[in-house]
Amino acid sequence: MAESSRTIPIEPATPVPTLSFGVVGIGRMGQRHALNLLRLIPNAKLVCACSPAKADLEWAEKELVPYGVQVYAAFEDMIQHPGLQAVIVSSLTTLHYYHTVESLKRGVHVLCEKPVCETEDELKQLIELTEANPEIRLMVGFTRRFDASYAAALDQVRSGAIGRPVTLRFQSCEKYDDSPFIHSYLSRCGGIFLDSVVHDIDLSLMYLGDLALPSRCIAFGSASLHRHLRSPSDHASHRGDADNAVGMVQFHSGAIAWYYNSRTAAAGYDNASEIFGERGKLSVNLVARRDRLEIADGKGLSCQSVESWYERYREAFVVETRHFVEAVLQGREVAVPIRSVLTGLRIALALQESLGRGGAVVRFDERGERIVDEESAAKL
Repeated sequence: MAESSRTIPIEPATPVPTLSFGVVGIGRMGQRHALNLLRLIPNAKLVCACSPAKADLEWAEKELVPYGVQVYAAFEDMIQHPGLQAVIVSSLTTLHYYHTVESLKRGVHVLCEKPVCETEDELKQLIELTEANPEIRLMVGFTRRFDASYAAALDQVRSGAIGRPVTLRFQSCEKYDDSPFIHSYLSRCGGIFLDSVVHDIDLSLMYLGDLALPSRCIAFGSASLHRHLRSPSDHASHRGDADNAVGMVQFHSGAIAWYYNSRTAAAGYDNASEIFGERGKLSVNLVARRDRLEIADGKGLSCQSVESWYERYREAFVVETRHFVEAVLQGREVAVPIRSVLTGLRIALALQESLGRGGAVVRFDERGERIVDEESAAKL
C-alpha cells in the first residue's frame, strides 16, 4: 500500500530584529568598531561611516565599501543616512559632545567612546536630553565593565562574598611610546586622569555602587619620560598633566579608592585591581600575562606580557556593543548609568586639578557637589 503523501506546513521565519549602525570617526578605534559590527555583533548592521581624513576614507574604501557600507566625509551628511538608528561615536575627543548631541536630537541611539564630553555643564545637558527622551539610549563606552573577570568580581561583591568593600586599588600601566602621534595625543587628551584613570574611576563606582559619592580627592604625579608635560618648576605642566600619577579618593561611605597610572611601562600593558572587603579580598590580573605559558630557560622563568589595552580588552569591546544593541532592541536600560558617568567625570576633574595644584585636596559635599575654596576658585 502506497504511503499517503502529506504536506507539512512551513511557517514563515520570524524576522530577526536588527539595528542599523553608523560609525562616527574611523581612525584606529573607529576601524575596530566598524569591523566588529560587520563580523561579530548579531542583530547589528553597519550601514554607514564617516571621517574627514583621507587615510581613513581610503581604508574604508577597501574594508567597508565592498560590504555595502556607505562612507561619508562629513558627519552632517552621514547622520541623514536613510534608516540610520544608532551610532558609535569614536571621533576626536573634542567632537564627542557635538556628535552625540546631534545624534540624540535626531532620535538616534548613541554608544560613545569616553569621554562623552569634557565639562560638567555639557554632561548635565546630555542628562537632561536623555531624560526628556527616555526611549533613546545613550551609553558611554566604559569597556572594563564588560570584561569577564571584572564582571565576575562584581558578582562576588554583590553576593556579599567579601563583605562591604572598604578599599580599592587600581593600577594601569601602558607601554612607553615616544612616537609623534602619542606626543601630540598626550598634549590634547585632557590629562592622565581624564583620559586614562577615568576607566578605573568608573570601575570603583561599579563596585561601590553607582550612587557612591566622593568626599575628597588628592593626586600627585611627575613627567619622567614625556618631558614635554613638565613645567619649569618640575611639577606638572599648566595642563596639570603627568606620565606617572597617583590619585586617592575617599567616598562619603568611608570607602577609599587608590589609582596608579603610568604611560612609561617597560613591558606591555599592566592592569591590576584589588578590592579589599570587610571579610575578604578580590584580585584581578595581578600578573599581567598574555596566557598560561611559562618559559623556563637559562634566564629563569618568564611569561609573555599583554602588549596593549586593546589586546587586553578586545573581547570586552564586543560584549559591550552586543549589550548596547540588546538594550536598544529590548527597551532595557544600559549598564553604564549616565549619572554615574557624571560622578566619574567630577572625580577625574578633581584629581586632575589636584595634580596641577601640587596635591591640593579637592572636597565635595554630601550631594556630590564640589566645595570651592578661594584658591581653587581662582584657578577655575
